[in-house]
Amino acid sequence: YLQQCINGRWVSALMDSGCEFSLLPAWLIHKSQLQPTSRYVTAANGTPVPVIGRAKVTATVGQDRLEIEGLVSEDITEPMIGIEWLGKNNAFWMFKRGAIKLRNRTYRLSERKQRDVWVLCACCGCNLSRRCSFRLFDYFR
Repeated sequence: YLQQCINGRWVSALMDSGCEFSLLPAWLIHKSQLQPTSRYVTAANGTPVPVIGRAKVTATVGQDRLEIEGLVSEDITEPMIGIEWLGKNNAFWMFKRGAIKLRNRTYRLSERKQRDVWVLCACCGCNLSRRCSFRLFDYFR
């Protein structure tokens, strides 16, 4: 995860080289930034991820201001920075050091914090958003 500030909020963004496009959670995007898109997203398990549009935002990482263009979904909880962005920004990932180099500056990456663990829905794999018909209470009966 890379700490960054997007639209005035500090967030941990997942650096995900297995993700083709960057994904941004709807709660982080201003309505004025939302643009229409015809693209669609499928999770690694084949589950469709509903997309409500695309957005271009500026992220502050250390002293750098970096543009992120991503698809926006109400069904994700954190920014997911994909391979397209990593390539465009000539990112150099230093796995052993737990760091990433962007614009000749090295930034420490962090692991997911224990409080960031979330439950995925058993019926469709969503993050139990308000649109899901699955009821968690019934699952544990």
